[in-house]
Amino acid sequence: MAIFSSKKAAPSSPLDQLRTDTKLSPADQQRLVREVLSDESVRGKDVAWALASKRPELRRMGIQVLKRSGGELGKTLIAEFRDKSEGEQKNLIQSACELDQDTVTEVLEWLKGSDNRRSRSLLGYLIRYAPFDKVKGALSKLAVDATGEVRVAAISRLREDPAMLRSIGLGAEAIASMAQSHTDDLRKAGYELAASLTGENFDLILVQGLGDSVPTIRKQVASHIEKRVIESDPAMMRALMDLLGDGRHAVRSTAVDLLTKAPDTHQVVRSYLDATKGAAGWMRDRALDSLKAFGDTLIEPILELMKDSDREIRMMALLVGASFEDPRCVEPIMSLLDDEDWWTRLSAVETLGRSGDKRCVGRLIEMLDDQDCQWAVIEALGALGDEQAIRPLARFLKHEAVPVRLATIDSLASFEDPRVLKALTDRLKHDDSQIVRDRCVEVVRTIAARQGKTTDRKQLETMARQKGGEHATNRLDRLLIEVRRQGGSDLHIAVGLPPLMRVGGALERVPGGGMEEDEVKELLYSILTPRQKEALIKDLQLDFCYSVPEVGRYRANLFLQRRGYGGIFRVIPGVVPTFSDIGLPDHVAQMKDFHQGMIIVAGPASSGKSTTLAALVNLLNEEKRAHILSLEEPVEFVHLNKQSLVNQREVGKHTQSFANALRGALREDPDVIVVGDMRDPEVIRMALEASETGHLVIGTLNTTSAPQTVDRIIDSFPPNEQQQVRLALSESLQIVVSQRLLPRMDGQGQVACFEILLATTSVRNMIRDDKTFQLGAAMQMGKTQGNRTADMSMQDLVEKRLLSAEDAYTRAKEKSLFENLVSSDFLAEAQRSDGASKEKKEGA
Repeated sequence: MAIFSSKKAAPSSPLDQLRTDTKLSPADQQRLVREVLSDESVRGKDVAWALASKRPELRRMGIQVLKRSGGELGKTLIAEFRDKSEGEQKNLIQSACELDQDTVTEVLEWLKGSDNRRSRSLLGYLIRYAPFDKVKGALSKLAVDATGEVRVAAISRLREDPAMLRSIGLGAEAIASMAQSHTDDLRKAGYELAASLTGENFDLILVQGLGDSVPTIRKQVASHIEKRVIESDPAMMRALMDLLGDGRHAVRSTAVDLLTKAPDTHQVVRSYLDATKGAAGWMRDRALDSLKAFGDTLIEPILELMKDSDREIRMMALLVGASFEDPRCVEPIMSLLDDEDWWTRLSAVETLGRSGDKRCVGRLIEMLDDQDCQWAVIEALGALGDEQAIRPLARFLKHEAVPVRLATIDSLASFEDPRVLKALTDRLKHDDSQIVRDRCVEVVRTIAARQGKTTDRKQLETMARQKGGEHATNRLDRLLIEVRRQGGSDLHIAVGLPPLMRVGGALERVPGGGMEEDEVKELLYSILTPRQKEALIKDLQLDFCYSVPEVGRYRANLFLQRRGYGGIFRVIPGVVPTFSDIGLPDHVAQMKDFHQGMIIVAGPASSGKSTTLAALVNLLNEEKRAHILSLEEPVEFVHLNKQSLVNQREVGKHTQSFANALRGALREDPDVIVVGDMRDPEVIRMALEASETGHLVIGTLNTTSAPQTVDRIIDSFPPNEQQQVRLALSESLQIVVSQRLLPRMDGQGQVACFEILLATTSVRNMIRDDKTFQLGAAMQMGKTQGNRTADMSMQDLVEKRLLSAEDAYTRAKEKSLFENLVSSDFLAEAQRSDGASKEKKEGA
C-alpha cells in the first residue's frame, strides 16, 4: 500500500487564495483581484466576506462585484455582521458607505433596532463616516431622540447644515445645555457646535470650555478661541475679558494667554479697562491683577492710556502701571499730578510714594500745598525717605490740623537725620495736643532705638505732660496731673487722709490735712456723669476710665467703705507699651504671623495683663494690615490706627456685655478679636468658636500659671463636652502668656515675670489626650522653641539685676535654682521658715 498518494490536489480558485493566503505579494494580490473581477460567474454572495477585510483592495473588489450582481445588497451586507469583530464590523460599515443610499439606510435602521452597546457604537461610527447626503434623512431624528454617542455623532454631522440644526431647535440654549452635560462626548460636541456657529451667545458657550475638567477638551476649546482672537472677533474678545475676573486662576491665566495673541494689544487693553471700570471693586482688582500677565507688552498701551480722556480709564491705567515697578512709568504718573480730578492726583501721589523712585521727590514737594492731597503727599515723602524733604515736611509739625501733624510725625519717622530727632523732641514738649505729644514720644523712641541710643520712656512721657493740664480747675484733675508728673502709678482718695500717690511702689502723702467724708464724696462726684452716679449708688462700686483733657487717661475704681466713699485711680501711660518696655520674650512676636487661633494672657488681678494686651495689639497694629476689634471693660490704652484699623468697644458703654459684643463681632469682618476678660463659660465658648473660624482671638484669664490656664478653659465646660473642647483647644491654641509682677531690685516699681507656653506639636497632643499635668515638663524641655517657666523667667531677671535672688528664691517652684545666689544666712532662715510651715500643716 502506498504511503503517499500520487494524485495531485486541485488548484485553489483566485477567491480562495485571496481569502486564505495572508502572505500574498502585492503583485500576486492584484493579479488575483483582476481574475475575480473578470470572472462573470462570481456573484455577490461569493465576495461578501471581502467587505469586512482590513485590506482596502479586497473591500473595493467586493463592492464592485456586489454592485454588478444587484439584488438585496443591504441584506447581503447585514448577514456578514454576525460573528465578526468590532474592527471587521467597522470595515463593513465603510463598505456600506460605498454602496447606494438605500443600502446605507437599511444598515442604519438595522443598527438602530439592535439595542446593545456595540450596535450603538457602530451606529455612531456610521453617522460620522458616511457621506452627509446618505445619512441626512436620519440625522434630525437621531439628534433629538437618541442618547449618548449616537446623539453626539448626529449633532456633530448636522453642523454641516446649520439650517437643519435650527429646524430641530438646536439653538444657543440647547447647545449650552450640551456644553454643561456630565457626558464628556456630549460636552465636546456642544463646544464643537458653538465653535462652528457665529454669534455672541455661542462665544459665551465656547469660553465656558476653558474651565472644563477634561484637559483635552480645554485644549481643543482654546484652539478654537485662538483662531477667533487672531481674527480680532469682537464678541470673542469681550467674552474672554469677562474671564479676567473669574475666581479660577487657571481660567484667568488661559484667558490672558489667548488675549495676548490679539493683533492689536493696545485696543485689547483699552477695551478691557473700559469694560471693567464699572465692576465691583474686588472683581476689578482681580481683573487688573490678571492683566499683569501680559508682561512687558502691556507697558506701552498702559502708558498711552494714562493720557486717556476718560478719568476712570486713566485711574485704572495708573493702578496697573504702578504694579510693574518699571522706571518708564514714573514720568507718566508724575504728569497725572496736574490732573483736574483730585482723586486722580491723590492716586498718583500714593503710587509715587510706593515706587521708591526719588526722581519724583521734588515734584511731590511742590504738591505739599495741594489741600486735596496734602496728607497723602506727606506720607509719600516719608516713604521715599529723601533728605531734601525734611525741611519742607518739618513746617507741617505746626499745622493747625491735628491729623496733618500726626501724618507729618509718622512721615519723619523714616529719617535718620539728627534734625528730625531734635524737631520731634521739641514738639513733644510744646504741642497743644496730647495725641500729638504721645505720638512724638513713640517716634522719638523708635528713631533712637534704630540709632542704638537708649531713651527713658517715663522721662519722655513726663516731658510730654508738662504742657497739658495747665488750665485745670478741678482739684481731682490737678491731683491726677500731678501723680502723672511725679512718675507715680496710682492716686488714692480716702476719708480721713490726704490724697496718697504711689510713686516707686511706695505710698506718699500729698501735703495737707485729711479729707472729710463730704469732701471726698464731692471730689469724686465732680467727675461722674449722672448715669455713673446712679450705677455707683446702686452697686456701691464703679469701674470706669477717666480722661483729663490734653493729659491722659486713668482707670478708676470708686467704692463705698466703712468711712464713706473711696477711690483709686491707676495712671494709664499715654504711650502704648512695646515688647521691650514690658520685657516680653521675642518668641511671642511670632504672633504677628498668625492668621487664626487663640492667644491667652493670664495672671492674677493687678498683674499687668492689660499692659501686655496693649503691647500685643500695638505690635499687630504696627505690623499687619488688619481689622482689630477690641472688647474691653473699660477701655484703657487708646490705639491710634497705624497699619491696622483698630475699633475699641467698651462693655457697659458701647455694648451690654462681652458675650453680646462677641456675637456681633463675627458680623463685623474682624481679623483679630481682643477679649479683655474671658470671665464666664459663654464668653470662653464664643471666643473658642471664633478662633476656629478664621479669626485670631486674644483674651485674658485670671489664673496663676500657663498649665492652669489650659485646665481653666476646659473645666469651664460640662464634663460631657470637655473631650470635644480639648480637641478644639489643641487645634486653635497658639500661645499662653502667664505673668505676675515682682518688686524691682532697685526699688523703682515692679518688673513682669512671664511664663510662656507655645502650642508645639507635643503640647497640642497633651491637651488633646487629657495630659495637661505634663505641660510643666514640656515647658522646661521646650526652652529652645520659646517655652519658659516662671522659674526660667526669674533666672533671666536675676541675671539682668532687675530682681533680687532672695525674691526669686522666695517665689520659685524649684528653689534649688537660686540657692547658690543667696547668702547662707538668708538660705538658713528661709529653710527654717519652710520647715516650720511644713510642720504646722502636718500638725493641722
